[in-house]
Amino acid sequence: MGQEIKVLPAEKQWLQLGGWVGIKIDPKTGKLKGGVPLNLNGVAVGY
Repeated sequence: MGQEIKVLPAEKQWLQLGGWVGIKIDPKTGKLKGGVPLNLNGVAVGY
């Protein structure tokens, strides 16, 4: 189940940099809060 893991040699690892974008919902207020890794210098936007 899932994808196989393939370990890359160090000189090729920079080619496979990944990222994530996440949204959390405050259970009390229902407000959405987005987040992204700092190295992406981005924001999560939604409505």
